[in-house]
Amino acid sequence: MRISSRSEFWLKLVAVVGLLIGALLRCYRAYALVLDPDEALHLLPCYATSLREAITYFRQDAHPPFYSAVTCLLRPLLYSEFEARLLAVVAGALLPVILYFWLRERIGLVGASTALMLTALAPSLVEVSAEVRTYSLALLFTALTLMWFDQGLDGLRLDRLALSGSALVLGILTDYSVVIVCPAIVLYGFARLWEIRAPRRIYLYWACIVLLALGTFAALYWFHIRRLGISPSSFGQTWLRDGFRQPGQPLIPFVADALLKQFSFITGTIAHGALLAALFLLALPAATRAWRILLLAPFVTGVVLSLLDLFAFGRSRHSSVIAIVIAAGLGLVAQRWLTVRSRILPLGIPLIVVTCFMLAPDDRPHEEPDKYEVQAMHDAPEYIASVAPPGTFVLATGQAKFLVDAYRAMTKKPPLPVETVDNWWSEPAQFTPALAQFRQRHSVPQNEPILFVEGGFSSFEFPHSKPASPLRTFGSIRVWAIQEYGNATPAVSPPSPPPR
Repeated sequence: MRISSRSEFWLKLVAVVGLLIGALLRCYRAYALVLDPDEALHLLPCYATSLREAITYFRQDAHPPFYSAVTCLLRPLLYSEFEARLLAVVAGALLPVILYFWLRERIGLVGASTALMLTALAPSLVEVSAEVRTYSLALLFTALTLMWFDQGLDGLRLDRLALSGSALVLGILTDYSVVIVCPAIVLYGFARLWEIRAPRRIYLYWACIVLLALGTFAALYWFHIRRLGISPSSFGQTWLRDGFRQPGQPLIPFVADALLKQFSFITGTIAHGALLAALFLLALPAATRAWRILLLAPFVTGVVLSLLDLFAFGRSRHSSVIAIVIAAGLGLVAQRWLTVRSRILPLGIPLIVVTCFMLAPDDRPHEEPDKYEVQAMHDAPEYIASVAPPGTFVLATGQAKFLVDAYRAMTKKPPLPVETVDNWWSEPAQFTPALAQFRQRHSVPQNEPILFVEGGFSSFEFPHSKPASPLRTFGSIRVWAIQEYGNATPAVSPPSPPPR
């Protein structure tokens, strides 16, 4: 049923306001927060002084190289946290617009406006598009793939199908999470071709695009994934453990929990996630075969990948790409159920969306903006340089090194001479041999303290017999002067340069 022109005007107006609010929220978060180790690792290739150094950073990153390659092109602009996050902010602000134009033609104005409001204001999507991360750009490429594909079928336009295939390949090159929606997009494509009785040449064209996508995954596996030296299941022992089935965990409760948590990632709470899931299910009865495939296949793929220990699925940004499917499903529900015999009802859609999650208490941990912490993180490399005499090497955890190098590069200064205890996660058992090797390698006497830097996502635990405190703390970066690990309090004076 067509809504009145007056309701259509107000609905578009409210959607534009929601879009602007979402863009402002992204800018605020991007401006106010400090970098974390993941973001620093994404940035470091663009600050590399040589191609060899950039490739080294690429190999350390567990994400495909496209996002970091783009940041290399934007290097002259990336000298503050906000500038570094601008690519993700723009991608996140464009995502609701692309979904709107796609769904307006496929399901109608009410459904498109609902999807726009959801993706513009969802707290989780605001967060991932206000960070130096690949997810926001991957979401944008996925939405472009679907929009250009359907536009290509409307007039059997090969140029639009080519754009769709290009966006799909770029999405795969941006983030591995696109693997969750790739089977759905492929099957949706063939189902749509069957619906419109497309000519054989269109089938062949889409099949070539599918083969190109498979070839891209194969190339990434051969040249990147297998060289990382880690298995996806190893993340099951970290904070991502809820995204994998643990030994002894019953199958059905795990699957139900993973699906519910995926919806709660959008809303922020389990209760509101359950409400969102119930509304999503209402879209299935009236959906066509192609739409049912698009709505259900990503969840099946995510659960299967998780059960095979190949990819985490659940309440984390690593599977945030599925938000496009959730938004499309809720758009279908709104289009069917909220456009009946009323001029006012369509205008309640934004209020319903906002009530579902924006007013809910978000029970996920969030980093709150702190302007003093931002300045402190910038001060950390300068302090380390001031207390480490020329020629002195510094020992650090892998995450701390990425942070120090990134903030040092932002000020256009060369990296400090830092050696790491680990590549990413630090365990106490690693530290004792690393400390001994560091002393031996740089001829540091046993009675001389060593400057040690740690920080990032986790706090390094020092099992000292007496309380210990770092020399200085700069946000998430802590600087220690370590003399002996395990049974002595850290020294309180900066280290002297090692003998030459």
